Amino acid sequence: WSNRMSKWIHVDGCEGATGANSMYEHGWGKKLNYILAFLPEHVADVTKRYTRKFDTAEFQVRRREYSASETMSDMIIAQANAALSGGVNKKRLEELIKRHEMEIEFWKSVENKDWKDCEEGGELYSEGRLSGSFAWRSARNEIGQSKNNEKKGQNTDRSDSSLQALSSNFFRVERYHPTPHSTNNEIVISLK
Repeated sequence: WSNRMSKWIHVDGCEGATGANSMYEHGWGKKLNYILAFLPEHVADVTKRYTRKFDTAEFQVRRREYSASETMSDMIIAQANAALSGGVNKKRLEELIKRHEMEIEFWKSVENKDWKDCEEGGELYSEGRLSGSFAWRSARNEIGQSKNNEKKGQNTDRSDSSLQALSSNFFRVERYHPTPHSTNNEIVISLK
């Protein structure tokens, strides 16, 4: 929570990024279900800050894997908040309730907006994960969504720079064939 900005903000220490809410869904191609924010005395479901697919059937199926309904999710979070805020003074409790109300208002305001309208600076995060080895990022399907660049007519081979860096230092990667929904991506490596 940023007191200065009066909102929950995205911070990813591994990537060195802040305010890039579209990073995971749009940039990395992750299939989200829940994103929670934590304070010592409060838990908040901030998922809607990170997705524009919340109301789709596919997204809701993923959420139902963890909780039977949104009502049940809200009850679980309310129970966690009741347990965490037990020793909190009245003024702090009022502040936490106000934050929750502000988050609900935010959700309503962005419900039908495009990412560009909500992202800091109006720019979508379009890169895949930068931290970690190329093989690790590939195995997790976090090298980015090439389909987003195809629409713009840009080069869709996100692996070029990573492959060059790896091959010049350790080994030569001959072929890399990612498949969008498979965990059996193929990487062929030849040692010199």
